[in-house]
Amino acid sequence: MGRIHSKSVQVQVMPRDRYYQKPTQIQTMPRDRYKQKCSISSPGSSNTTITYVGDTKMYGKNEAQRNDECDRLHMAHFSIRDLWKSNFSSPIEDLLTNKRAKVLDVGCGAGTWVLDTSLNYPKSEFYGIDILPLFPQCIKPSNVTFSQCDILQRLPYDDNVFDYIHMRFMGSSLTRSAWEYAIKELVRVLKSGGYIEICEIDNIWVNEGPRAGKLRSQAIRTLIRKYNVCLMSSPLARRTLRENNQLTDFHQEKKMVPMGSWGGKLGEVFLENARWGAKNLKSAVDSFGMSDVRYDTMIDSAMNEIELKKNVFDTVHRFWAKKL
Repeated sequence: MGRIHSKSVQVQVMPRDRYYQKPTQIQTMPRDRYKQKCSISSPGSSNTTITYVGDTKMYGKNEAQRNDECDRLHMAHFSIRDLWKSNFSSPIEDLLTNKRAKVLDVGCGAGTWVLDTSLNYPKSEFYGIDILPLFPQCIKPSNVTFSQCDILQRLPYDDNVFDYIHMRFMGSSLTRSAWEYAIKELVRVLKSGGYIEICEIDNIWVNEGPRAGKLRSQAIRTLIRKYNVCLMSSPLARRTLRENNQLTDFHQEKKMVPMGSWGGKLGEVFLENARWGAKNLKSAVDSFGMSDVRYDTMIDSAMNEIELKKNVFDTVHRFWAKKL
């Protein structure tokens, strides 16, 4: 398997006067067109459906919900970048800066990581793929290409194409059994000597109170039961990379991030993103059988508990390895 490296970092509390600014110039596509590979709610519909594409689960959202989720993904990207002070941890800075590297972002969502990173490395080519076209169609840098495709089908690329592959927050989209196939497919299109990197968040709130703990455990149980996906996907990401016999020089690093205003602006953003994400899971978990109002009240109660405790952390992981 080769060398294994591990590093753990606890993030210092951020100064309160450091303001996180939500991006205003990144534009997403007009979402009046969706390629319906299975059942996808039509634009403007108030109904929600669950979309199944192979082992990939797309939680049903109507048009307004999809737009809202795009905004949440933008905020999540910039909070992760602020946490790590970078968009990647793999040793590829020189490659992206000085060579015409090819970079693939898997599950790119609204395309924020691709758009942000590509602007810093204009010599390299960036490709973003997702099962739904939430990414920009027209307004994007010249070195960016977006495509709609499914990671659990054979990707439309030859073997050994990309110098670097990035995948983030796919735990809620891939079933537990699909992780191995997905990694094998990514390794197939990765060049020898290239790097693959995965970023996942634990969704295990250290020092959580009873209301937050009840919410988190209920959401995890429901998603496993209904879709066989697990919000605690970092162990799956770690294992599938380490056990792939075409990868070596495995690294892992984690950072514990404060949740709430006691952790400065970054802590505020992480807590707000957790609140936002939990509310956007409403249709996926059928509001736990509650009314929408009661469900939202439960979310707010749990998040307010986290805010008041002033000692709750979540953990964000990055794993990366090199192809032989």
